[in-house]
Parts: sequence; structure tokens; C-alpha cells
Amino acid sequence: MDFIELLIGGTAKVLAKIFTRKELNDDLFVEIEDEQGRGIDYLVDALLAEGRINEAENVLFDEFQRAPSEALYQTGLAMYQRLNALSDERLDEGDFPRAEVEQGLRDLNELKDKLLDE
Repeated sequence: MDFIELLIGGTAKVLAKIFTRKELNDDLFVEIEDEQGRGIDYLVDALLAEGRINEAENVLFDEFQRAPSEALYQTGLAMYQRLNALSDERLDEGDFPRAEVEQGLRDLNELKDKLLDE
């Protein structure tokens, strides 16, 4: 299965979750990431590019809690670094105030400590 098929399967899972607001059985979908966590970074970047900051954060945290990895942690750090570089006005346009950037980074580090450093 190629990378595009993986992305399509993963995107279908995310969209289904967004629209139904329900947790879905993972067995119904092809996973978007491989064992190194590659792929989810592409989806996070795409959502950020579309200004869908909350969705990007939700995807990141859902995947990190499901299958924590150093690669996903690094994707999260990069996301928050990118968000921190945005102006307050741009963050507000994405309904994501700076305080939420700071809180999200704290939450990510706490999850890392809990899930990766056990």
C-alpha cells in the first residue's frame, strides 16, 4: 500500500470522527502513520495550512495517546513552535489564543512524561 492510500485512509478516519463526533473502531480504517510516526505530520501541517488549528491539535493528541512515539512528540513540538511564531491576531482568527498554544505545549510535555518516559 502506498503513502497516498495511507493518507486517504487516515483522512477518512479523521473526517468521520469530526463529522460524527464519535470514536470509531480503528479496525475499520487504514492507519495513517507507520511505526516511526511518519504521515501524521503531513496531516497536521495540512490542517494548519488551512487554518484548522484546533483540528490539527486534536489529531496530534489523539494519535499521541493512541500510539505515543518520539516522532509524534517532535511533530507536536514543531507544531507549537510554528503556532508560537504566528501573531496574536492570526491565532485569534484560528480561534486559538496564545494561552492555548502555551497550554497545549505543557499538555504535550506532560503526556510525553507519562507515556514515553515511564
